Parts: sequence; C-alpha cells; structure tokens
Amino acid sequence: MFLFVGVDYDKEGSVLRVRGKNILENEHVKIGAFHTLELELQRPFVIRKDVWDSYALEVLQQASGMLSVI
Repeated sequence: MFLFVGVDYDKEGSVLRVRGKNILENEHVKIGAFHTLELELQRPFVIRKDVWDSYALEVLQQASGMLSVI
C-alpha cells in the first residue's frame, strides 16, 4: 500500500504512471521508499478499496465501460 504522490501520462506509450510512497513494508519495498506503478492500455489491473462512495463508482464505471465488484 502506498500514499499517492503524483501521476504522469505518456501519450506515445499509452502508459499512466502513478507515483507514491510506500506506507506498509513488504518483501519488495521498504517503508518510506518511493514506488511507481505503470498502468498500460489493454493490460488488466485491480483496484482495491474498503469503502467506495457512489461518485467514485460512477466515475470508474464511466471510465472503464464496465464495473466488476467482488
């Protein structure tokens, strides 16, 4: 889990880069270390959140064209 710091979009590569600071230590990243997630077009990913408000769900549904709640 990380604390959101910023986001960049690479138009040519169709990659969204989300930067953050790690707030829970794990075997790959220490607490306080910075990390970047790359979200690519046509590459599935999962977003997890304990509580979703209706506005956030609506935005995700519109952006993705579909919504799968587990």
